[in-house]
Amino acid sequence: GGERDVELVQYCELCGKMENLLRCGRCRNSFYCSKAHQKQDWKKHKLVCKEAERQQQQTPGLAAAVEVGGTREVAAAEGEPDVLGSVAVEPLNLSGASGAGVHSNGSSSRANGQPKSPPQKLALDCIVPCMNKHGICVVDNFLGEETGSSILEEVKTLYQTGRFTDGQLVSQKQDSSKDIRGDRITWIEGREPGCEKICLLMSSMDDLVRHCDGKLENYKINGRTK
Repeated sequence: GGERDVELVQYCELCGKMENLLRCGRCRNSFYCSKAHQKQDWKKHKLVCKEAERQQQQTPGLAAAVEVGGTREVAAAEGEPDVLGSVAVEPLNLSGASGAGVHSNGSSSRANGQPKSPPQKLALDCIVPCMNKHGICVVDNFLGEETGSSILEEVKTLYQTGRFTDGQLVSQKQDSSKDIRGDRITWIEGREPGCEKICLLMSSMDDLVRHCDGKLENYKINGRTK
């Protein structure tokens, strides 16, 4: 058992690109693929940027990243405000153990003055903005490699016991399901013997869904399927 880390999925606020990103040096929460895209998004972003009121008269500039004691820190380019710095995505502890509730930039993550739990931080800082902007969100290394491998082994064991059946369409028309669906499925409550890690995955997903509910535009999440 040790701590589990997840990698936050970052993306350009303007185009959604996920490679070679630069971080806003003011709020350190928004990312861009280039200085040009940051400038194009500035009118919108300055409304939510932490330091916008103090520096709103300035045009956003590009900052360079330097290594300081093994930690990436942002240093402003000469003659320009500290706005963008290259980003190295840092893992987020989802276990609730020591170190939880910390931004990738090292600052405390708080909601209404209280520290956010790791699942709440992941939901509010990554999943909700990504879902609202792109309609999809991918979180790498969600529960850690060890737990992920254990989940896979539990699924393989279930499959080998013959528990899986052909997937069926919700609206079943005669002889149509096998033409459309080629997957095999089984329903798990999470309490079955040998499904402990699958249960952990389900519980973790339920926790994230709870934190996202009411924050995905006008959608209400009533629950999930079995």
